[in-house]
Amino acid sequence: MDNKAAEDDAHVITGSFLVNNVPTFVLFDSGASHSFVSSSHAKSMGLGKFVSVKDEVCIPSGESVSCGKLYKGVSMVIRQVDLPVDLLEFHMDSFEMIAGMDWLDTSIIAPTAAEIPVVGEFPDVFPDEILGLPPKRDYDFSVDLKLGT
Repeated sequence: MDNKAAEDDAHVITGSFLVNNVPTFVLFDSGASHSFVSSSHAKSMGLGKFVSVKDEVCIPSGESVSCGKLYKGVSMVIRQVDLPVDLLEFHMDSFEMIAGMDWLDTSIIAPTAAEIPVVGEFPDVFPDEILGLPPKRDYDFSVDLKLGT
């Protein structure tokens, strides 16, 4: 997918965010298990310190690509909130960064039950403490919504 296709696709979220204090064009990919930074953008952002890794990544074409550098705890700012993200360096031309779903596990602050309106209305149904995101399931479940219904 390139920038133009991403901008035209209503199911894809892209935007420019500060990553390591540098404006970065980011694709948010709900299907990606990891987050990635392009090799060229990693250099322009001044990402110097990395951990050497030997990760194999399967890309949409089915090809397996090797990633060797992991930048840990890189700052990504969304709505004035600083969120740490671990970035694997990956050669790509279309995007400067792809944010997979891994950064959500470490970045979401779970609210208390009292902070969620519907939960507060039914205290006998919900636990006192919300433990975060639901666990990964063997089957994906979704509800298809139709506009105007």
